[in-house]
Amino acid sequence: MPVRRERVFHWLDAKGYFAFLRSCAECGNLEASLFLGLDEIYNRRRKSLGLHHLHKAMKGGHRVAAYTLGIILLQDPETQPLGIKTLNKLAAMDLPGAPSAHESSISGDVLIATCRREAASAMRDLTWTRLHLRPRRPCTNRLCGRVERAGKANPWSGEESYRFCSQLCRWTHELYKFSELI
Repeated sequence: MPVRRERVFHWLDAKGYFAFLRSCAECGNLEASLFLGLDEIYNRRRKSLGLHHLHKAMKGGHRVAAYTLGIILLQDPETQPLGIKTLNKLAAMDLPGAPSAHESSISGDVLIATCRREAASAMRDLTWTRLHLRPRRPCTNRLCGRVERAGKANPWSGEESYRFCSQLCRWTHELYKFSELI
């Protein structure tokens, strides 16, 4: 059952809505696990339980949950390597239950852009949280973060392609793009 369309009840009867989400998550609904994870982390301040819900959804192949989990892990220096690994697996479409890159007609960049929009939408709907990020440290490589191909946008995602010197720079850039949406 797609629980996304039931989000309006969050504001009418929050207690009933989250009881409904819990029962859906117990039955294996991955979208419910995503929403519970966001609620636990950002509204209830129970990060470990929220990460558990997000990880469960990711293991089931929920791409937006994988993106959200990667972005959350990326923000903490201790879990940053795991966040990068999670986002790299998503971009390579190497998640359990998800079609492989050979089976899917979309690219990793388009998938990331789609997940970014869906994760930001869910976060705006379910939380009052805005990411408060520390200013980005400039990379010492002057070419890092530059637009490739003279500013041409990807025709599928409408976004420009960037060149980065490391995976950390790439995903830090993505973290800032995500934070601009919420």
